[in-house]
Amino acid sequence: MEDPILHFDILVLILGWIPPKVALPLARVCSAFNNVIRSSAYAIQAMQNLCEPGNPFMNKPELIPTDFDLLFINGPPSVADAYVRHRMQHYTHFWFNAFLLSSVKAKRRGPFPVALCSLTNLSILELSCCSRIGTVPFEIGQLINLERLDLSKNSELTGPLPDSIAALAALKVLKISDTSINGPLPNGFSRLSNLEKIYAFNTSITGPLPSFENLVNLVMLHMANSKLTGTIPASLACCSDLERIILSKNLLVGEIPSSLGRLQQLTHLNLENNSLQGVVPDELDNLPLLELKLGGNPELILKEPSLAPVELTNPVMP
Repeated sequence: MEDPILHFDILVLILGWIPPKVALPLARVCSAFNNVIRSSAYAIQAMQNLCEPGNPFMNKPELIPTDFDLLFINGPPSVADAYVRHRMQHYTHFWFNAFLLSSVKAKRRGPFPVALCSLTNLSILELSCCSRIGTVPFEIGQLINLERLDLSKNSELTGPLPDSIAALAALKVLKISDTSINGPLPNGFSRLSNLEKIYAFNTSITGPLPSFENLVNLVMLHMANSKLTGTIPASLACCSDLERIILSKNLLVGEIPSSLGRLQQLTHLNLENNSLQGVVPDELDNLPLLELKLGGNPELILKEPSLAPVELTNPVMP
């Protein structure tokens, strides 16, 4: 009697050398092919053949993104988990990071691949423009060495950022713009003391801005066109390297803190289209501003036009 397991193993070896974008349609040919191609064993064999040095596809880098997409980013969870286990044993995180950064542009809709959160050596994770749906998983807090997280331009990525993101102590760049991420910023967000750039514009983030007392390395704060409420924190003055503050098109109220006048690196300040009130502080005169936008705040009062020629559209003159 023939051993069906032997047939399966042989098919794994044979199909594992066929580029996945060619092999996956073969799943419709017969049940034996389908069982192999949807299996973790095939994922490991195919990814090993595709990505190990010396394989024939390394000379055809244009094949890799599509195949990686098909096998991992949009594959069944068992396939992703199996590949992660295999990759953690045999691949270096540098290659994997560089590959993600430059090549992973998944074309089909699918949830955030939770298996990625097992790669605790990962320092760069870029999943922008790749039709992610659902929410950012709590497991993302396991990526304790992550320095750059880019989830931008995934319009169907929704829900709040999980509180576990506060565990990403090494994080320097956070990009979640052009998503449907909503709710308030997570508890502990202000503990991300290595953050340098926050790109969170065109989102549905609500609630107040965090305290900035510990975010002393911040250079860029771009959270325009969201649903932020409350006041502009005076603690922004703790970020002495801040170059750009862009908080336009939110629901911010109260006065512009005079402490912003201490930000001697600040070149762009855009607070237009909020509900700010009071007198524009004189301390802003001391800043090396190239752009100042305060329009669309009907109750904001400009004491004197000393800030020209920067753009001050529609302030109230006393």
